[in-house]
Amino acid sequence: MTTQLASYIGDWSALNDAERAAALWLAQVDAFTAALAAMPNARALNAELLFNDPVPVLNAAAAHLGVPLDSKAVEAVVAGPLFSTYS
Repeated sequence: MTTQLASYIGDWSALNDAERAAALWLAQVDAFTAALAAMPNARALNAELLFNDPVPVLNAAAAHLGVPLDSKAVEAVVAGPLFSTYS
């Protein structure tokens, strides 16, 4: 991935895999921070809150975006394999 992004992030070929992963993570954080600074009306989802108490966070995000969600459906997703396996 870092080879494909080299024109944007520079040449990281001298770094080992762990160093590339860390540098890529930092580049993503920097890009996200810059995007939020450039768009003062943008909002970010707090991942710690999402993982600690996902149902109200998902409901609040949906309400903010104007997306109708069924509370039972949200609870089913949170109780299912998507949240228990990948979060």
